[in-house]
Amino acid sequence: MKVLVRLPNWLGDLVMSYAFMEQLQRLLPDAQIDVVVKKNLAGLLDLFPMVRQVYEFDKKENGSIKGLYQFGNHIRQMQQYDLFFVLPDSFSSALMAFASRSKQHIGYANEARSFLLTKSYAFPKEKIHRCRKYIRLLELYFQTEIKDISNRFSATPKYLASVDFGSKPQIVLNLQSVAASRSMPLSKSIEIIKTIRNSINASIILSGLEKDQAFMKQLCEHFENPDYLIDLSGKTSLMEFASLLYQSDLVIGVDSGPAHLANALGLSSIVFLGAGDVEETGPFEQDNLVVLKVSLPCSPCISNTCHLETLDCLHKISLIELSDAIQKLLL
Repeated sequence: MKVLVRLPNWLGDLVMSYAFMEQLQRLLPDAQIDVVVKKNLAGLLDLFPMVRQVYEFDKKENGSIKGLYQFGNHIRQMQQYDLFFVLPDSFSSALMAFASRSKQHIGYANEARSFLLTKSYAFPKEKIHRCRKYIRLLELYFQTEIKDISNRFSATPKYLASVDFGSKPQIVLNLQSVAASRSMPLSKSIEIIKTIRNSINASIILSGLEKDQAFMKQLCEHFENPDYLIDLSGKTSLMEFASLLYQSDLVIGVDSGPAHLANALGLSSIVFLGAGDVEETGPFEQDNLVVLKVSLPCSPCISNTCHLETLDCLHKISLIELSDAIQKLLL
């Protein structure tokens, strides 16, 4: 049997789909499992050992209706698939599956896309973690119950030595996100670094995308002797970043892709929860994890922007609790 999976479009969601992929392999141990993934995330699939073939999808090249259909048709010309699981909730991903002419294309019936799917299921009404939401598709299709779910990678990234961090403990600090509501303000970021320095003498590795470099430069310039701050934002590939995380002693950051990646790698992590809902999109594995959040009338808003324009859910996170979490996980 040949099975194709359209993987999610964001780093955190991609990481949270690992449990689905592992359970799919368990249910179909002899199947060929291939995937469609956004081009910028393809490097992470080295940590998905069940995947045989990867179709890299570029929205710039194939994002139009015509492009999506052509991409699906390209898949059809390459191979005929028995099953095509569509994990993203978008109409476009279902259209791609339809164009592939797989024998069955399976997904949730939202965004008026049911007619593109041979098997469509009602979206879960109850609050459910995203890992379990993906797993639910397998339960519905195979008519089985999956109880023991783990979202921890079985493989580990290769260590790519590029920077000499010395003998100090290494803390990876991720303060920015694609969503403004999950990006730590500059003033609070300064306080966080001071708290880390007061808690432990460590090298602090600043991570982020290329777009975050101006923010990181401002952050480093605030400190008189920033030799303990190592800015690697926009300077690593995705697998290099995974390797960087894997060699660290502690990962601290906002609720975004790197937090999920660290969690799936089994690393000690502290996560600042802003707009997100920990029950739906928080790190799945609970060991070696501390989640810091503030209970507010507006939270969790699950919005990409703060409608109150205050970002209180991040500004008001306790630095005392941060210090205690560092002591708990490192010392």
